[in-house]
Amino acid sequence: MALMLRILFILLFTLYQLEAAPLRLQDKFMHAQEGAYIVTAHDQAYSLLLLRSLTSDVLLLEEISIPAQQVDLKQINWKKWLAEKAPGHTSWTLYEIDLNQGTLMECFSLSKNGWIYLDEQEQFFVRLLTLPFSPLAPTQRKKIGPAPQGEDDHRKPWNPSLIRDGKKDPKPTFDVVHTQWPEDRTLLSLCDVELYFDAKTSFPFPYWIEVKSPHYAFKVRTIESGHQLTSPFTMPMPHRSPEFLSLHKSKTTWEIQLKAPHYYKDFQLFALDLTDHSLMLPIDHLMKRDAEHVTLLINTATLKGSLHDHHRYRWVILSQHLASTFLESEETFIWEKP
Repeated sequence: MALMLRILFILLFTLYQLEAAPLRLQDKFMHAQEGAYIVTAHDQAYSLLLLRSLTSDVLLLEEISIPAQQVDLKQINWKKWLAEKAPGHTSWTLYEIDLNQGTLMECFSLSKNGWIYLDEQEQFFVRLLTLPFSPLAPTQRKKIGPAPQGEDDHRKPWNPSLIRDGKKDPKPTFDVVHTQWPEDRTLLSLCDVELYFDAKTSFPFPYWIEVKSPHYAFKVRTIESGHQLTSPFTMPMPHRSPEFLSLHKSKTTWEIQLKAPHYYKDFQLFALDLTDHSLMLPIDHLMKRDAEHVTLLINTATLKGSLHDHHRYRWVILSQHLASTFLESEETFIWEKP
């Protein structure tokens, strides 16, 4: 009896731990394999989503979309289609995601050869990464066939199709999880979200996504999946350079305003002596950030002990995150001791 009680306690404790630590989609990608991909169908279009690269904290996804009417699902080989640079595609996009923060760092359109700004309402997958999911009880899962009237429900659970590398799994099993979208005044606000993952493998992408509520619903189904897919574009993720916005100074403080994407974590600030080109002086500063707006704060007393009287200077900024970034201010100034 004592042994049974200990086993029961261990099981209850394990269940408690699972409940206390809900699944997050970003956790599944932490140990995913590069080259994993899915092809989804939604809103009269097909999209190939490729896990292009993965570091300890940065996920790079590549998405290529094509209208459904241009694809013959019985004939297309998705790997060959991608190798041929996706003929007929309407968009080709790179997404760089910070897995630790669950934020979109950068979005670049290969088809338009330019960066794209996505507001939070357009970042469905990124937001999905951070939501806490919990297992869906078997009684709550979708069932096969219509619900019985006035009798016990013995219907089998419904499962989506699972196709991997062109081969359909005859008996797929799925881990089904669900969550509620936060209240954010979008169409998804307070909607229930269900995800179906392959229970036999650690494949990171869901095979079925369903969003439902009385006011809004949609489904995304996976029609193909696999591994070891390589993009024909090998270029690294294009990054924007920081930009000088303005300079404000007072008797006690200088403020340098910058626009800098989130992947620039820190900056080194220098005063380049244009009167004596042999000098580039490091300047101590504080940094404040609000989204992509960055302020570098300099105490005027710091400059008194560093700059030479009547010399002309230009501000120079280096990024510690991207060592190749070198930014100079257009504006110069002549330092005169107060």
